[in-house]
Amino acid sequence: MNSFLMLLSLLLHGVSFVVIFKLYQKVQNINSSDAYFEQKVKETEDMLNSYLLEIKDENEKFIHKVSKLETSDTDTFNHDKVDSKTNDDYKKINQEDQDDVPVNMEQPSDEAQILYLFDQGYTIEEIAKKLNKGNTEVDLIVKFNQKIHY
Repeated sequence: MNSFLMLLSLLLHGVSFVVIFKLYQKVQNINSSDAYFEQKVKETEDMLNSYLLEIKDENEKFIHKVSKLETSDTDTFNHDKVDSKTNDDYKKINQEDQDDVPVNMEQPSDEAQILYLFDQGYTIEEIAKKLNKGNTEVDLIVKFNQKIHY
């Protein structure tokens, strides 16, 4: 009877150790997945911060260029010499251009245009020039949509 109880005790201890080991492995997997998730969150935050800095730099350059253009325009433009005929011609051309476009036709969104052009093989720089957008903006839209779809 004593040997039977000893054998039962050893068997229960062995099962207990196996269960404890399996639970320990599950806890380690959960901890590693938490660390992986935190790493991905940090990478995403860093990527967004770098894009925001690039956008800020592009905005500052744009503001600087616009302020240069405004100062040069006010210096070179004389309001007294405006030719009303050229103004009328400009209005006629604009009216003709507007008559060619159907009223009910909606333009595709910028995001759709960017993704279409990217799928057609255009580079990010070419798309930005074609749509008058910043390189960073186009790059962000392309990267976010690639991550969503893949």
